[in-house]
Amino acid sequence: MKKAKQQLTILGLRLYLNTLALFHPVKAGAIAFQIFCTPRQGRLREKDLKFLDTADEQQDLHVNDLNIRCYHWRGPGDTVLLVHGWESNAARWQRVIRQLLAKGFNVVAVDGPGHGQSGSRQFNVPLYAQMLETVVAHYQPQSLVGHSIGGFASIFLLSEGHAPSVQQLAILGTPAELTHIMDGYQRFLGLSRRVMQGMEQMFRRRFGRAFTDFSGPAMVSQLAVEGLIIHDLHDATVPYADAKAYSAHWPQARLVTTRSQGHRLNGDGVPETIVGFLQAKAAVV
Repeated sequence: MKKAKQQLTILGLRLYLNTLALFHPVKAGAIAFQIFCTPRQGRLREKDLKFLDTADEQQDLHVNDLNIRCYHWRGPGDTVLLVHGWESNAARWQRVIRQLLAKGFNVVAVDGPGHGQSGSRQFNVPLYAQMLETVVAHYQPQSLVGHSIGGFASIFLLSEGHAPSVQQLAILGTPAELTHIMDGYQRFLGLSRRVMQGMEQMFRRRFGRAFTDFSGPAMVSQLAVEGLIIHDLHDATVPYADAKAYSAHWPQARLVTTRSQGHRLNGDGVPETIVGFLQAKAAVV
C-alpha cells in the first residue's frame, strides 16, 4: 500500500510539473528544485539524542536567520569537523567520534540544514557550504570528514577558499558530479527536458552557477590539502566510478575501497581508517 501511494504521488508530480513546464518552465523548475531539496528524514531519534548529549557543549551558530547546531567533544589535540550527508544527522558519526576522542582529538559535529536540530526546511550544497563556512570560522578545524553530500559540500567549501585552517579532507561515498545527481532525479520523477531546463535557469539565477560548475573532481584538482577517499565497491547510491574519478584528479589523496559496507560506510574498519589518516599529521597528545 505504501509503495502504491508513493507511485501515485510520483505520477501526480510528473504530470503536474511536465504540464506546467509547457507554459512556465522556470516556475516548474523552481518547484521541482524545492522538492529535490526537501529532506524527508534526518530528524533525531531518542538514541541519537542520548549519544549527542554526551557532548561537552552544544551550541547554535547562525547564518542569516538559520541556526546551525554544533556538538563539541573537547580534546587536547587537533580539531576535526564531521559533516553528515542527506537525511542523516551528527549522530551518524558516533563510532568515529569515540575513536577520535580515544586518540585525543578535539571533535566537532554538525547537523546540516533541515536536519537534526538545525534550522531550514531546505538542504542544498551551496547552503550547506555557507553554514560550514561559519562553523569552520568558529572552530578552526585542521581536518574535515564528510559523508556523501556532506563530502561534496566540504569540497565546495574548500574550493572557494573559505576554510584556510583545513589541511586534511576525508570523503566517504561522495558523489562526483551534480549533473549526475540531477540526471538521476530526472529519471526518478520522469521529468521532461523543459522542467530540467527551467530548474537550471532557476539555479543560475539563485546561485550564479550552472549544474556543471559543481564537479567534485574538478574542484579537488585545485586543492592543496591531503585527502582520503573511502568508497564501497558495491555502493548502490553513489557508483564506485565516482571514487575513481576523485582519485584520478586528486594526487594528494589515497583511495580506500571497501566491499561490504554499502553507502553508509559505518562498519568495522572505516573509523580506524579515518583516524589513522588524521593521525598521520595531527598534533595529538
